[in-house]
Amino acid sequence: MTAEATRASRGTRTGLGFVLPPDWFVLDLRDDILLGRQIHGLVLRQVGRREEDATTRARLRRQLHDTAEQAIRVGGVHLALSLMDVTGIPVPASLTTYHLDTAVTTLAGILDGAAHGGRVVEVVDGPLGEMARCVGVFRSDPAPSRPDDDASGAAPQVRADYWIDAGPGHGITLLAFSSPLVDLADAMV
Repeated sequence: MTAEATRASRGTRTGLGFVLPPDWFVLDLRDDILLGRQIHGLVLRQVGRREEDATTRARLRRQLHDTAEQAIRVGGVHLALSLMDVTGIPVPASLTTYHLDTAVTTLAGILDGAAHGGRVVEVVDGPLGEMARCVGVFRSDPAPSRPDDDASGAAPQVRADYWIDAGPGHGITLLAFSSPLVDLADAMV
């Protein structure tokens, strides 16, 4: 399914809301015009307007757009990016929310579903009641998608997926968190 078809099929259903720290930047993946404006604003905020940074801004806008389109193709609704730093050191992380298709309507459906990359799925108590959680460390494909992308190799990533039943009529929402800060996994998930 194309990103456009996926976006159109989701409509305006939001399911549940959540609060992130103020130093996270949330991209709304449901509206192309808004998404373009948000990406433009984020890049200006992080890189600035200096002429000598034009190439960096263009590359960052393209990478953010490509990442957003990948999430949209598989049902992504929001993509939140950490802009946090601790004593001047960036804390890279992302959180993407997805509305699962109607074939998976219960947490039991998640537990009975496909393999989760060797990670164990468990039921835990969450703020809305029971939820399914799957945490693990993985390496992604190191191949760059474009010749000018960084091909320095894949860093290990901690990934935590949380499936939440958002209530009647809203179905299951997946919150997918990832960060290359594997050593801090226990504190972050």
